[in-house]
Amino acid sequence: MKINKGIFYAVVAALVWSTGGVFIKLVDAPAFYIAMARSLIAFLTFLPFLKLKEIKWTKNLFFLLLTYSYTLISFVVATKLTTAANAIMLQYTAPIWLFLFYFLIKKQVDKKKAFPILLVVIGIILFLFEARAGSNTLGNMIALSSSLAFAGVAYFSAKDHGTKGASLIALCNLTTFLIALPFTKNIIQITINLQLSDITGLLLLGSIQIAVGYLFYIKALKFISPLDVSLICLLEPLFNPIWVFLFIREVPTIIALVGSFFILSGIIINLFLDRKYRNQ
Repeated sequence: MKINKGIFYAVVAALVWSTGGVFIKLVDAPAFYIAMARSLIAFLTFLPFLKLKEIKWTKNLFFLLLTYSYTLISFVVATKLTTAANAIMLQYTAPIWLFLFYFLIKKQVDKKKAFPILLVVIGIILFLFEARAGSNTLGNMIALSSSLAFAGVAYFSAKDHGTKGASLIALCNLTTFLIALPFTKNIIQITINLQLSDITGLLLLGSIQIAVGYLFYIKALKFISPLDVSLICLLEPLFNPIWVFLFIREVPTIIALVGSFFILSGIIINLFLDRKYRNQ
């Protein structure tokens, strides 16, 4: 079934994305440099698939490029300023903005999604009130703004842009690279001082975490709605603490575990309701 494909693609995207926080923390370089280098690597990874002649140059594409670039850059900046957990959880308030958008503007929303959204909101609130060393107000606000842009990415990615996923990802990351470049200082000096671990982290961030992650993300949007994809991709902040524990030995708190339970419950209930109504 198409819905199963959409769910599978969204889960894979979330799992691949979940490695981002760890690598961003481990790479010893400024935020804008990481954002610039990561998108350059992602662009080069999919450059052979870029087909400019197929692309529909519309306002929807313009907003996709804008929201995509801001999402990637602001998330790196937020992760450097605040905790990786806070940055990810705040970015993933995106389903709430999508829900409100469909409800208030489009007047197109399933009321049955209100309950799973409520569970997700409770989970996010628990994360926000969790006392963590290294939390930063500015970083939290930037992460929250990133969630608005991420909601835009979900909405505009579902539009018809005339080209396939790999080509679109190449264009999005080229745009991100060009936007981040003017804000990146001392590029040559930073590059010279990179350690092998930093280079490895950047290569994985660009070629796998971003390129492959967004490829599956765009595929998922062909089969299920942007709101459903965003809810499923909440698996990313749930798996992120696992990678953080494995590589940085950071143990999640009880509040984080309870918050994760509410978020995961919201995802499962949403998927269950979808299956129930599709089978009726």
